[in-house]
Amino acid sequence: MRESPTIVEPGPSRGASEGRPCKAILGAAAVLGRGAIGDWLTALIAVLGLLALARFGIGNPLLVGIAACIEPAAFPLRHPAWVLAR
Repeated sequence: MRESPTIVEPGPSRGASEGRPCKAILGAAAVLGRGAIGDWLTALIAVLGLLALARFGIGNPLLVGIAACIEPAAFPLRHPAWVLAR
């Protein structure tokens, strides 16, 4: 006769309970954000995007689409020097 396999009940994930993946993601976001956010309009879009994600739970693709429409329309008005390489 064959014995039935032992069933192991899943427990909480150790990595998630210690907060290590969250710290790594936040650290990476801070490093990438410093290089990507260089003017007031981009900073405003970033803050409003975070608020919209937290408050209304809109999807990331919609948020990226909205930002992709705003930035090119406003770029000729601003001419940010940090983007223009010589």
